[in-house]
Amino acid sequence: MALKTYTSLYFLFRTSVTAEGKRIPIEFKNGINFGEYRAKGCFSTSNEKLQEAIESDPRFGWEFFLTETKETAGAPEAKPSGNTGTEADAVGNLHEAREYLVRHYGVERRALNNGEAVQKEAARLGVEFPNLKLG
Repeated sequence: MALKTYTSLYFLFRTSVTAEGKRIPIEFKNGINFGEYRAKGCFSTSNEKLQEAIESDPRFGWEFFLTETKETAGAPEAKPSGNTGTEADAVGNLHEAREYLVRHYGVERRALNNGEAVQKEAARLGVEFPNLKLG
């Protein structure tokens, strides 16, 4: 499994690509446009389906480019390093669960618009919130 980093022509660029029949929003960010100091926005993912979608998009090679590939030595996809799970134990409501997935796993907030979506994404990532109370 590889972590690929893509760079856009712009310091901030929001777009979407189609992967498995779904539109997936992506955001190239953390660029700088301040006088002489300029840096282009970046987006990184280890999701192979998303990588394929990005690289087959007609704008690939024109508005955004592959700039770096790092092998992750078979590390589980989207699992943050050093996570002991103790913070997941502290999650007690839907808002905290959503913020946990966004902060630790890079999940888009838009994908977590209700309790069912949060639970489904947590299950996909292998995250358990033992103290989560819905409703």
